[in-house]
Amino acid sequence: MTGKIKTIGLALVAVFAMSAVVASAASATSGTLTTFPTAKTVVVTGEQVGEHVLTLTDHLIGGVGAKAKCKKGLFDGVGTSREGDTTVTVTPTYSECTAFGLNATIDHNECTFVLHTGTTTGLGGWSAKATLVCPDGKAIEITTATCEVAIGPQELGNTVEMTNAGAASPESAMDLQLDINITGIKYNVVKDGIGCPLTGLGEKFKGDYDGTATVKAHDSTTKAAVGITLHG
Repeated sequence: MTGKIKTIGLALVAVFAMSAVVASAASATSGTLTTFPTAKTVVVTGEQVGEHVLTLTDHLIGGVGAKAKCKKGLFDGVGTSREGDTTVTVTPTYSECTAFGLNATIDHNECTFVLHTGTTTGLGGWSAKATLVCPDGKAIEITTATCEVAIGPQELGNTVEMTNAGAASPESAMDLQLDINITGIKYNVVKDGIGCPLTGLGEKFKGDYDGTATVKAHDSTTKAAVGITLHG
């Protein structure tokens, strides 16, 4: 894999991430996406709240995991969903990132996050299972001047809690809050040059991704804002 490994993101989830809109009821019956007023198709957009952080606990720097951080993360106009859907697909874009103490760039390489229905958490939210999907031979990439890390396609488990948020009235102002806590991310260190603080090349298995994002929706035809919620 050549160079430009740019990214933290998963986000994913999250987002990576980063990204998102489904769940299921406590009975384990799949929940559905609901919009107000009802729109046949909506464009799902999201924006991270605060920093999103990827921690590589396979690599310790000063006794703590090597961290990659992004100040801005967008999931901009790339995910669409219909009323009643139980999955949504989003593509992340990250900026203003650092990794392992160095300036970093991000490239999602056409990878997307797909969120699938989960179950209610008992705390007023919904869980969701995330999957990172990439074209053949591609991966999310993180690049610094001396380090390169690739995060390839994989199942990420029940890793996102989604909560109906925003104003209850008007309903068109309602949105979703995503609390991302992904653990056990597989990644591959493909460059560990002079000055890179990572500890060797190869596949690793202890990446953790944390962050919060807000998801909103717009009518795909009129572009008007619509409310978006999850229901059983």
